[in-house]
Amino acid sequence: MNEKIGNKLDRYIICCSDPFPFGSANSNYIRNMALALKNAEKNVLVIGLIEGSNSISDEIKGKYEGIEYINITQKKSKIPFRLVNHLFFGKKIVRCLKEQNIKTEDNLIVYTDYISVTRNLFRRYAQNNEAGNMACCIVEWFQSHQYKGGKLSLDYIFWKLHFDYLMPKYGKVIGISTKLAEHFFDKGCKVMVLPCLVDCSGVKISDFSLNKTKRCYDFIYPGAATNKDSLEGLLKGLLYLSEDELSKIKFHFTTLKPEKLLKTANCGEDALEKLKDVLVFHGRLEYDKLLELYKTMDYLFLPRYKNIITESNFPSKVPEMLAYGTVPVCSNVGDYTALYLKDGLNSLVFSGADPSECAMAFRKACQIDKVKLSSMKKEARLLAEEKLDYHVWSNEIVAFLDE
Repeated sequence: MNEKIGNKLDRYIICCSDPFPFGSANSNYIRNMALALKNAEKNVLVIGLIEGSNSISDEIKGKYEGIEYINITQKKSKIPFRLVNHLFFGKKIVRCLKEQNIKTEDNLIVYTDYISVTRNLFRRYAQNNEAGNMACCIVEWFQSHQYKGGKLSLDYIFWKLHFDYLMPKYGKVIGISTKLAEHFFDKGCKVMVLPCLVDCSGVKISDFSLNKTKRCYDFIYPGAATNKDSLEGLLKGLLYLSEDELSKIKFHFTTLKPEKLLKTANCGEDALEKLKDVLVFHGRLEYDKLLELYKTMDYLFLPRYKNIITESNFPSKVPEMLAYGTVPVCSNVGDYTALYLKDGLNSLVFSGADPSECAMAFRKACQIDKVKLSSMKKEARLLAEEKLDYHVWSNEIVAFLDE
């Protein structure tokens, strides 16, 4: 079925349930981790998952930047709660691994919330975990209210069983945030914190000066709505502004549709009418056009309330937009504001996410003159290069996995 990939003993095999190399925010995290390992001259294989309306084959193999991958393909199940994958996807991962002739020396890195993957790996490759050659990545601390059905949701029940009882049995845990890492450290695991990373070499920007004829500030909220972000604070914050203040703002949305924004923000149609000269809905753009749009943005706007969910998360939007020299305007929540962003230097950080607090953040951003903003954009890019580029994390990731 599969031929063995690679011939080194010190292989690093990432087992996940997202497409590789692109396809989701999870794919981005996995891709940059794999690139970091490859940058350290390691032999890397990624086993991923592509789900769709049909499946042309059991597997799709390929190579990306020297990283070999196998994407398992399958039809998307109509059974709710992702029940099929929670129960059976682990068997498909193990079937792939068996063809790779896994040795105890091989490092297995797990990035999925499907409980069947962990159960099957523990059953088949316990020796790797006992030898310290198995690690689990955790990027969310979900709460029951995020699931349809709450505590009765089978999806949530499986996630919580995985998080509470099985993940702590991994010898090593890679947490996306300090909060998650500390939780598993207290459970007796060896831990490291690995934030979302970015590849700055793929974003060629050297001039951060602003066009003198530019009359407004371009803000962006990229991607679809998440239940971590306060879109209500964002939209109602704009409604708090005067017409003169609004004339200085263009707010861009990618993917997110007007009706979804209104529903999430608890606003009526009249909000769109008042903000018709402010809001720009691009829809789902071709990748090249999306990147061209990013290059023209001044600010990323990211309002979040402080809670266990947001403190445990590290939004991929932040390093992605920093690489383009886009200045984050965001709530003081989590590692990205505590450890990386510096208010007034490479970002604007504010407290809370209420409409009044968002309005104040908009006003502050629009009071930055072009010279200062140009400097902040340059500092934003520098932060991405020096602290959040995958190249600078290679040695630390390898040192942790090889410990």
